[in-house]
Amino acid sequence: MTAGPAKRKKTRESKLINFDADKQSILSEGIFGLPFDLEESEAVIIPVPWDVTAPHDGAADAPDAIFQASKSISLYQEKLEDAWKAGIYMHNIPLKWKESSYQLRKIRNRIHKRHSKKMTDAKRAEQSKDCKNINLTSRLLNEWVEQISSEYLKDNKLVGLLGGGQAISSGFLTSLSRKYDHFGILHLDAHADLLSTYEGLEFSDFSSMHYALKLSQVKKLVLAGCREILYSEQHVIEKNYQLIKLFSDKYIKEKHFRGNTLKMMISEIISPLPKNVYISFDAAIMQAEIMPNVGFPQPSGFSFEEISFLFSEIQQSGKKIIGFDLSGIRPRKENNYWEAKLGAHLLFELSSLMINTLKK
Repeated sequence: MTAGPAKRKKTRESKLINFDADKQSILSEGIFGLPFDLEESEAVIIPVPWDVTAPHDGAADAPDAIFQASKSISLYQEKLEDAWKAGIYMHNIPLKWKESSYQLRKIRNRIHKRHSKKMTDAKRAEQSKDCKNINLTSRLLNEWVEQISSEYLKDNKLVGLLGGGQAISSGFLTSLSRKYDHFGILHLDAHADLLSTYEGLEFSDFSSMHYALKLSQVKKLVLAGCREILYSEQHVIEKNYQLIKLFSDKYIKEKHFRGNTLKMMISEIISPLPKNVYISFDAAIMQAEIMPNVGFPQPSGFSFEEISFLFSEIQQSGKKIIGFDLSGIRPRKENNYWEAKLGAHLLFELSSLMINTLKK
């Protein structure tokens, strides 16, 4: 049996007596250099080093790179109300899935190269076998995410996912659907992710919201900042107009150019959402100038300041963030892991937002 909230708080406070928040060490075992273990922490980050269903690799390295980068950011952040004092803990990076992602990458690259080409019957059969292989492992991955997130939710932990690619949320959303009888999703991404499959792959990076819509507990899906939508996805949006609300990047920017303030636009984005909200955040939502190495960079996008203001307005709105996923970050050594550093700031803000809205 785990300790109750009061005991966990008392333990954290005793640790904070000798903790210098300005000198958290990169040698510290905890994410963001925090001194708390799992038992003492209210929030848990589950790293999912998986990017096999993405067209390009690199995102599987993000959890480890972001974990390391997190120890060098300041714990003092305006308007986040020292949420970190409630305790944030990161689950060990599951090497099983990281190794599996690396191993299946060659098969994924082969699928991608063949997809737009004419194939012989033999090549077509091999392509089908390759897809089945990855689809099976993808299902197993989501079952693992569902199992471990369910365990943490039963222990009354607040949970966030750290990818990896976008195809990591299905299992977590399923476990959340057992705890909450209704909730909404705020999907922040350059893409709508409403495809049933992509290049023959299920649970692809472009299918996360397709699976989310299968859950009856999801009462509203708000797509914000999308910059590339396919005709088939637009058809899904129109068919489900009562469930899905689209605020494309073009719509947001044009209304802003015509005189609407960012605050007005954000209010319009979050107002359709119910009290309980899940945030699905893909790095492609950001401007390519500040997050250049996403899988499919698109013109325009949100700045970090705009994202931070959006989170602040969500907190002020009274919505409850019941969970989140952060994905699509592809750290690169040649630019001193800039993406990982930005990812660490985004993870800190998302974690703080969840804590501040659910622990009050």
